[in-house]
Amino acid sequence: MSGTTHERNCPMKPSTEGTRPQYSAPDLVTPAPDTTNTLPSPSPSNTSSDSSRQSVSEVDDKSEDAHGGTDSSAPSTDRSSFPALLAYYHPQALKGLDDAKAEFTRLRNVSTDDIRAKVDSIQMAEILAKVTIGNIISVDHALTMGPEWSPEETFILCSLADARRLCDGNPPRIPVIVIGSPDGRRMTIEDFLKTLETRQTLDVHDFKDIPGEQGYIPHRLPSKDVIGSFKTRGNGKGAPMNMVNLGRVKDNAIPPCLQDRNDYKLIDLTRTDNGKAEEPSLDDFDDCVTFQLLATKGAAHLPHIDRHGVYTTALNEEGRKLWIMWPQLTFEELKSWRMGTIPDGGIAVYIGQGDMLIQPPNTLHSPVTLNDCLMTGTMHWHSSHLLDILRYTKAAVEDPGITNEAMARQFIPKMTRIIEQWKKDLAARTENHSDAYTWPPPEHLDECEEILEASYSYFNI
Repeated sequence: MSGTTHERNCPMKPSTEGTRPQYSAPDLVTPAPDTTNTLPSPSPSNTSSDSSRQSVSEVDDKSEDAHGGTDSSAPSTDRSSFPALLAYYHPQALKGLDDAKAEFTRLRNVSTDDIRAKVDSIQMAEILAKVTIGNIISVDHALTMGPEWSPEETFILCSLADARRLCDGNPPRIPVIVIGSPDGRRMTIEDFLKTLETRQTLDVHDFKDIPGEQGYIPHRLPSKDVIGSFKTRGNGKGAPMNMVNLGRVKDNAIPPCLQDRNDYKLIDLTRTDNGKAEEPSLDDFDDCVTFQLLATKGAAHLPHIDRHGVYTTALNEEGRKLWIMWPQLTFEELKSWRMGTIPDGGIAVYIGQGDMLIQPPNTLHSPVTLNDCLMTGTMHWHSSHLLDILRYTKAAVEDPGITNEAMARQFIPKMTRIIEQWKKDLAARTENHSDAYTWPPPEHLDECEEILEASYSYFNI
């Protein structure tokens, strides 16, 4: 989970195997491209070509932000059609991938051998050599597919209005990039730092640490020291740094496309209030439902998966981010990654200032900060995904390295309460009864209860 206490420390090595095989199930085969609604990605070797640089110049009429990207919230940004969105997004994605490669080459050259900036930059360069900017489709294209259609290395590009329309249907199984945030919703790094100045301490990953000594555990330091370092080392002036465990600062962070939708509010329904806690819990699930991320240029998280099958949204308040993802990995492919093999393929999704990512559950991902960047994130369970949530949680209990976090202590009481509500709705179903949530098929209930019961032993319940 991005923005949490620790990161996965996984020494990775290049894969010697071929490209990752495509799924063979008929409902997962990518359909023939619709040239009005899709844009095939270039090969990795072409992402830094002259033609890609020429494409960047085609958006000169857009409003550039202070970080060298295009601000999608600017009035001049045309978000009225899918072709216009492609014209805005595509050159920036190519440039973002080029910039990431250049940044990790720079860090590798200027960093000493033992510090994290050097160690991570070598691994990130290997990852970036394998990825493309992905196959891009429209909401209209996605809505013509069945609910189980989940092509690899493909994502949806859309406006806010189309994101709402998308979420009216089945929950998306592939990543979504939403272009443009609502007016008045964005924060700035400057204002955010002023808020952080009121805190006594802050947790920070410092990329000048030596992984063999500090590992990938953040420091807890006086806030004035962390903020001072951020200002002096920002935008590539020093080793990268990444603040974590920042909690919720922004009010009303839920994306408009998910607001007032019970199916995405399952975590809120099950908030627990057991009085004053005896000690703070860094694994508290409710505390992670809304979060902020603040990092300097060059900061990167090595590949990891957010725990407990959540949808993760990430709104870029200021700066530029490249979000590398490997959607639709199977359990077996996750185990291969766990053994230190960098996955083949993958997509590098660009998140410009004012844009938002919706990341499906159980997606292996690795965020890269292209410029000093502030993001606001939220996490959601979808009520129809209970069996998937429990299956992946079971896998994480059996093999803790699948995710970068321990099982949340609130998970069992939350899931117990949810299943109780599901059973009540099943018992009450009549012609005049309408469930508040879109539950899984009734035949999934027994397996859900079995997995939950087996999970009790994790906490010796």
